Amino acid sequence: IVAIAYDPSDSGVLGGSSPAQVSTSLKPDAGSLPYAPVNPNTWNASINITTSDPNAAIMWAAYLNAAANQTGGIPTTYYTAGNTTTGSYIYLYGVNDGNPHITLSGKTANLSVSVQSLGST
Repeated sequence: IVAIAYDPSDSGVLGGSSPAQVSTSLKPDAGSLPYAPVNPNTWNASINITTSDPNAAIMWAAYLNAAANQTGGIPTTYYTAGNTTTGSYIYLYGVNDGNPHITLSGKTANLSVSVQSLGST
């Protein structure tokens, strides 16, 4: 779980009709939250993303699947990812041996965002 921190006074409005690239980088002052121990503490977990756009739901489901299996190396027998008419989900299942095997941690992420023009009109 990542709490994204932002400074509401550091904002602006951009307009135009040319394509733009949005770059986001994680600032180095991110940190763990005190209520999130760094050891297995959870048996099951689910993440649900709500969207009314069916294409976005498909893309989020693909992202969640790739993040779990390809990036995280979680075998597909330990999770289910997919999409519905109202969004996307991933369910993570622990091994049923009476012990928690999922580490649920929380962090604060401070992001820096910049917009760069890719063309002009």
